[in-house]
Amino acid sequence: MTFGELWNLLSATPLSPEMLSPYLGVSNMTLRRWKSMPASEPIPPLYVRGITEGVYQLLLEEKLDPHAPAVQKFLKRVKPVSFDAALRSMGWDPKQGPGEPGDSSAILRGLSAIGMDLKRQRHVQSEQDGLLRKMRRMGVIWRERIDALLKIIRSREIPHSRKLVAFGALFYLLAPIDLIPDHIPVIGFIDDFGVLGMAMAYYQSKNWIK
Repeated sequence: MTFGELWNLLSATPLSPEMLSPYLGVSNMTLRRWKSMPASEPIPPLYVRGITEGVYQLLLEEKLDPHAPAVQKFLKRVKPVSFDAALRSMGWDPKQGPGEPGDSSAILRGLSAIGMDLKRQRHVQSEQDGLLRKMRRMGVIWRERIDALLKIIRSREIPHSRKLVAFGALFYLLAPIDLIPDHIPVIGFIDDFGVLGMAMAYYQSKNWIK
């Protein structure tokens, strides 16, 4: 990533350098200094990972326009280096305890932490007849997994605290963050599909999905 690419990317957000610096892991003064650097000069590798996760966080908080050309270019070229990095960018702290009592799975902890956010829960609920309905058309197993998790979040018998993994998995499916970009046919959906499977297996183990 070059300094020019970074500023093209950040031009899609109205935030000031003072407001952006906590997301990118650098000081306000450093950001202002970077603005005067030659556009073609690469950003030191030391900073790239923090900038990457900060950009994804800005996207998830809707503080960065995902449709801006520079953002689209970024999403196609750059992705978190691991599943944990993707979860971190959605607010999961690996130091957190289990999302569910007795749960030792890092991925389920992460999904539960993601699903805890009320704004994300509302986003999932608002897309039940939108993007999630469209995703059901990708195949029988996709439909079964999405329907099963939607049934969990609609259930009046399951405590809300036990629905967090379902909310987290469905939000992850909707979010613009993937280990493998969705624009790559077939391969781009493997990660999402696996997350749905893990969440469904969790609820099957609790006998909440038959």
